[in-house]
Amino acid sequence: MQGDYKGHYEFPLVPGGEGAGTVVANGGGFYGWTLVGKRVAFTRASEGGGKFTIGGTYAEYMVTSAFQCVTLDESISFD
Repeated sequence: MQGDYKGHYEFPLVPGGEGAGTVVANGGGFYGWTLVGKRVAFTRASEGGGKFTIGGTYAEYMVTSAFQCVTLDESISFD
């Protein structure tokens, strides 16, 4: 939010590196399929070379790898 990130950016840019929410869809694969409808904590999609071209976690909807998601118990708030 302060512009202190190091790396290559493509604008417009949605900030955010981690978040929590409910998985609404998957792009294939068994592990992604098991997460649909589950509450998860996650990080943004990994990009090599210090690039930030894929939308960040402050978006209403975002895409990341299933392997960057950790399921959350119902008793844990998204905050």
